[in-house]
Amino acid sequence: MKDKTIKMFLSLLISIILWFYINSLVTKEIEFAVDIKYTDIPPNMIIVGKQETFFYNLIVNKYSYYETKQPPIEVKVSLKDAKIGKNYIKPEIIKKIDIPYSARLVLKEKTVFVELDRKEIKEVEINPIIINNSFIIKDINIYPKKIKIEGPLKQVKSITKLDTTEIFINDSGQYSELVPIKNPNKNIYLSSEFVKVELKALSKTIEEKIVLPVKVKNLNDEFEYEINPTTIIAMIKAPSEKIKELDLSKLYFYVDLKEINSEGIYKLNLKIDTDFLIEPVDTKNITVIIKRRTK
Repeated sequence: MKDKTIKMFLSLLISIILWFYINSLVTKEIEFAVDIKYTDIPPNMIIVGKQETFFYNLIVNKYSYYETKQPPIEVKVSLKDAKIGKNYIKPEIIKKIDIPYSARLVLKEKTVFVELDRKEIKEVEINPIIINNSFIIKDINIYPKKIKIEGPLKQVKSITKLDTTEIFINDSGQYSELVPIKNPNKNIYLSSEFVKVELKALSKTIEEKIVLPVKVKNLNDEFEYEINPTTIIAMIKAPSEKIKELDLSKLYFYVDLKEINSEGIYKLNLKIDTDFLIEPVDTKNITVIIKRRTK
């Protein structure tokens, strides 16, 4: 009796091995991967994590003419009875095209993973990010000032405002731009992805002390001169972007000697030829000694 049982077991084992061997000779596997469609999402919940793709094989006769590039099945997952947190749900398999009678569908997965959280909706303010080093920014207006955001409870609660992308201010004047809003998380839905930002950029006036030389103009050839001091500390007031363009090596104060026709000691007003506002700090006149040239 024992020998008979062993013989039956060996016969069964050999049959199974032969079946797999023959099957491998006459069948082929076609692999498919399809996107999973999620339905019946509860109105008070939102998906925060999910399995995107479902994998399966179709085993057909190796010598059949059956070929398809289109996945023969569609995979749907109903979230009607899903709960907050991690869920493992049996998918619904829907045939899209006819599968040969001799073919076998082999599913690699029995359940699909999806994670849900409670949905939260609230309004948040928009914060324009303005990149500016040289201008005074005034009259900032944002349209709309607030937008609605929707997403997982914890993520939405942590958001107090939303930043825009950078707005670069390179010149003075009126600005009006449609600017994208930065979305901090792919699970957050924004009621608007852009805002209109209007602002005025004014040149920033800078006051800066500089040292300039003192020269003379229109000196009569019969005379020579001495001046004191030969340099003057001055204050320049100008828009910051203009100061950067200014060549100080070409600036100087001077006294005009056009009306001087005799020797003497004179107190003369300082002058400067420039469109910038440049004024002496301590004094606006200078002492000039005029002497007749010796032959």
